[in-house]
Amino acid sequence: MSRRINTVPELIQHFGGPNKLARVCGTYVQHVDHWRRKNYIPAHYYKRHKRLLKQADPRLEVSDDLWGWLEPAE
Repeated sequence: MSRRINTVPELIQHFGGPNKLARVCGTYVQHVDHWRRKNYIPAHYYKRHKRLLKQADPRLEVSDDLWGWLEPAE
């Protein structure tokens, strides 16, 4: 059974807190705290973090909406 994650706080909780998520993503706890405050992960991390999250938990499905994609100007 897969687990779908739609928000940054859900992702943090899934991995057991900011420290553990930082280890999984190979980043600093301060970055994870920033993601939680902004409620998104900067988009330039998308490929790397998507791969690391899948390696850490193959059953995990993470919404692409967690990354802060910029909308094109109109």
